[in-house]
Amino acid sequence: ATLEKMRDLERTENKASWKVKDAEAQIQRLEREKAEAGKVVNRYCEVQRENAALKQTARLLEEAASENRKKLAEGEETIRTLEDDKAEVQAMLSQLESDTNLSAIQLSQIASILHVGTARLARRR
Repeated sequence: ATLEKMRDLERTENKASWKVKDAEAQIQRLEREKAEAGKVVNRYCEVQRENAALKQTARLLEEAASENRKKLAEGEETIRTLEDDKAEVQAMLSQLESDTNLSAIQLSQIASILHVGTARLARRR
């Protein structure tokens, strides 16, 4: 009976030893999974930060694009105004040229009259 009890104890001890080894293996596996899960969580947080940074960059780019569109519209309006002003100045120059040509003709006529008058006076003397 004592021998039988000793064998039972040995079997129980062996079973317990295997259960301890199984438990240790399971703990190691769980620790590896925990480490992997930690890496995944860290990567997720990193991606979230990158995503937030990209969204901020997109907002800044949209603001810059909006500002550029405003400046472009202002520039186009300035160009239209300058083109209108140019047309007015060209019209004024054309009128001035016309007036100058007319004055030149009038001066030529006056000079001709003076010449004729001077020639008559010279003949009378």
